[in-house]
Amino acid sequence: PMPIAPPLPLAIAQLAPTGSLAAGLKAVRSVAAKHPGPGLLLLPEGAVNGYFAADPAAARASAIPVQALELLAAELPGERAVVLGFTELRDGALFNSAAVLYGGRVLGVCSKVDGRERGFESGTAGPLFQAGGLSFGVLICRDARSASAAARLAKMGAQVLLFPLNNALPLDIADRWRFRHLAIARSRAQETGCWVLTADVVCQAPSLRGYGCSVLVDPSGTLRAQVPEGRVGSVELTPP
Repeated sequence: PMPIAPPLPLAIAQLAPTGSLAAGLKAVRSVAAKHPGPGLLLLPEGAVNGYFAADPAAARASAIPVQALELLAAELPGERAVVLGFTELRDGALFNSAAVLYGGRVLGVCSKVDGRERGFESGTAGPLFQAGGLSFGVLICRDARSASAAARLAKMGAQVLLFPLNNALPLDIADRWRFRHLAIARSRAQETGCWVLTADVVCQAPSLRGYGCSVLVDPSGTLRAQVPEGRVGSVELTPP
């Protein structure tokens, strides 16, 4: 059978864990510049200002309100929806969130529902986003394991499901999960008939490993593109 064509250009970026807000913003700008024009670009969980699983004090020190991303949104080319993870401060509480930047503004934000990060609040089920003729939903990392959450977005009309990930994990867990992320992405695609995009981090430290699982999976569950494991980079799939 002929390969299924993406509805618009779809791009994913695999990054090193963010060391600071300045470094995160620089990485976002650099990747966005490589993927101009209409479509979607997905960056990892915590891409902007870091991901903090077990240190609420560090998370709070780095957290920003979503309004702080307005300047970035105004800088980026407005034709492409850019979806990026960030540690959010909202009404004094911490959330593990993803923002959608499009048309020179912050189009919306959603937060992880099934989080395990210490000191963070749980979000509520995210909305369906519409940008540039695409309908899409976002499930942050652990939320992507939920078949019912993905089915809900597909029922609302999502063509694409976006999974921002941050799998810089203790060595034994990283090895155990190394290939599971792709299996989850393929399952969600087959169940929903949606395109599935994941964007992950890569790192190599004495106690942490991030192999990176940044993939584009078509609605049949076929892997169509992938950023090489262990490498910082991005990849784009375009309609023929």
